[in-house]
Amino acid sequence: AFTKRVFYLPVNFSNPEDFNALAAFVTVQEKKAKLTRNRMVYCATAPYFYCTITQALAASGLVKRITKG
Repeated sequence: AFTKRVFYLPVNFSNPEDFNALAAFVTVQEKKAKLTRNRMVYCATAPYFYCTITQALAASGLVKRITKG
């Protein structure tokens, strides 16, 4: 069952529109499967780019930015 909900979608992390397309894709898949926003994002890239990627994920609405304080 888990593998039926695993998808690969290449994203150019320097292109915000790719993250918007990813967000739209994820939203459609969640609605089809009647899932809530319990997501896992795997970044197959160098750790150096993680900040850029997580900022773009937050801007697209895929993840929620949590700040302490």
